[in-house]
Amino acid sequence: MAYKNYRGEVAAIYFPSWHPDAHYQSWYGKGFTEWELVKTAKPLFENHHQPKVPEWGYFDESNLFKISKPIFQNG
Repeated sequence: MAYKNYRGEVAAIYFPSWHPDAHYQSWYGKGFTEWELVKTAKPLFENHHQPKVPEWGYFDESNLFKISKPIFQNG
């Protein structure tokens, strides 16, 4: 079997839109972040609970104190 010794792959994805950004503000208006999409999510089927509210609230990832909280909380 070709996959016998396959150990998997690790990938990190950084999507820098959880804070106000000039590019997105030019398209969607002042103060737009991806959180706006999360806040307005609608259930699409039975038992689909939306919108989800983040455990630490809708934070600005450019705030180093806020973004370090999950790292130090879990580390």
